[in-house]
Amino acid sequence: MFFDPANFRHPAFRQGMVDTLKVAPGIWAWGLMTGVAMVQAGLSPSMATLMTLVIYGGSAQLAAIPLLAAGAPVWVILATAFCVNLRFAVFSLHLRQYMMAWPRWQRLSIGYFIADLNYVQFVHAYPRSSDDSEGQRSEMAYLSGNCFLNWIGWQIASLCGIVLAAQVPLQWGLGFAGVLALVGILCSLCQTRMRAISLVVSGAAAVVAFALPLRLNILVAIAAALKYFGGNCSVCRRVPGAGANFTGKQRGQALMEWSDAFTAVALGVITLVTRCFFFISDRELPFPSWAQRGLQYAPIAALAAVVIPEIVVSHGALVTTWMDARLFGAVAGAGFYFYKRGKGQAVLGTIIVGMAVYLPLRIGLGW
Repeated sequence: MFFDPANFRHPAFRQGMVDTLKVAPGIWAWGLMTGVAMVQAGLSPSMATLMTLVIYGGSAQLAAIPLLAAGAPVWVILATAFCVNLRFAVFSLHLRQYMMAWPRWQRLSIGYFIADLNYVQFVHAYPRSSDDSEGQRSEMAYLSGNCFLNWIGWQIASLCGIVLAAQVPLQWGLGFAGVLALVGILCSLCQTRMRAISLVVSGAAAVVAFALPLRLNILVAIAAALKYFGGNCSVCRRVPGAGANFTGKQRGQALMEWSDAFTAVALGVITLVTRCFFFISDRELPFPSWAQRGLQYAPIAALAAVVIPEIVVSHGALVTTWMDARLFGAVAGAGFYFYKRGKGQAVLGTIIVGMAVYLPLRIGLGW
């Protein structure tokens, strides 16, 4: 779609790129920190590069990092990423009216690249879908230009982060920037009282169930939040081998690389499916009420289940001291986000302010 002359020669293509530039610094910074976080968490540069190029989803990548590092089963990683990405399914439901004028291959090829800010800027520029061919071409050209520059910027920034991460000592803990990015996303999703409750329920369940093997506490936490709101979800059953105590990746290096590569490709498929969910088929999909509730609360529940333990759990147990740099960094970052009320580059500010508090405490005081 990017290289279709009918798109890139259209004035709307350039306008889409101009609009992306308005928010580009935040995207670049987030991509840079995601690249750093992946390598600092223990992924090889080649694996981190593959994840960046294939998944193209900061929140899903950051949510998968601690699970990959802990040797969680592939199905747990994929289920977590799917729940995190369900917000894109909500976007696709709205975008269906714009997309159905195009063949399926074009819908899928552009749908894969529609990230959060692309969706926001597109519906702001085109509040209503057009019925005529010229209007539809303008919509597609704008979306193509908007997504193209966003994707290029994200990839370059992420690759720079992967390269730079190798030059930064692990003890600095710069991987915490990835956690702070997820804190910012959590704050952005916490727009209603019910979503805030979902965050608390899921985060608490993830901490209480942290001792479960195979990182099953993530799925237990998501199930708890959805069950609380009446979703059709049952708590995960134990799986064969669940009695094993996973303290890390206990596999051969070659097998680990191939398994992680498969996981990265599968996560890329999840990106495609969730972003195009409601316009993959030519037929309109039925949408029961329990699924609507799941789409509302699953993303924030999944993110909370990943993020909260990364902040309040140390060495497999709840932190018992206030002298932990993560606590102060996360509180400072979240405080900045709500101070800004989510306006401007609030997520970027969450990362910067959180790291400004975290690094002196960690490096200077050894917390």
